[in-house]
Amino acid sequence: MALGVGTIAASVVGHRLAHRIGPGPALVAGFTVCGAGWLLLAAMPANAFGVAGFALMLFMFGMGAVILFINFLALRQAVTPAPMLGRMTSTMRWLILLPAGPGALIGGWLGEHAGLRAALAFAGATALGLSYVAWRQPILRSTRVLPRLIEDAPGVGAGAQSAAPA
Repeated sequence: MALGVGTIAASVVGHRLAHRIGPGPALVAGFTVCGAGWLLLAAMPANAFGVAGFALMLFMFGMGAVILFINFLALRQAVTPAPMLGRMTSTMRWLILLPAGPGALIGGWLGEHAGLRAALAFAGATALGLSYVAWRQPILRSTRVLPRLIEDAPGVGAGAQSAAPA
């Protein structure tokens, strides 16, 4: 239930957040919220506080994932010519899902050999590390509005490029 509440909350505030801080920073913020939730759960005790921590982690994951993906998809679609949207989407799905297999194996191995807390801590720390790396990228940090696609001629051509954010 907490996951659903998080996704609904993010859908309510996500647009306002992206409008206020920009889609680049909002994307990084969403990823950071997910990683912080995993780290939080790794530190929770195995009692009622742990159950509450689990619900809070699910809420944070739902909220962070929706904010991340709304902005991730919007940025991708903003710079892709319309005739290329299907190809871009299928390529990005491959690139996103390709690491899922090795990631699941690593997480399972860590959970089995080091414990569930270690696997959650590793996932959370890795997500926060990647958030830091993403934040250090000037293009993400400075993207305050969706870029617009400029095309010299109709259709897809070599002249398609994205304009700098206004």
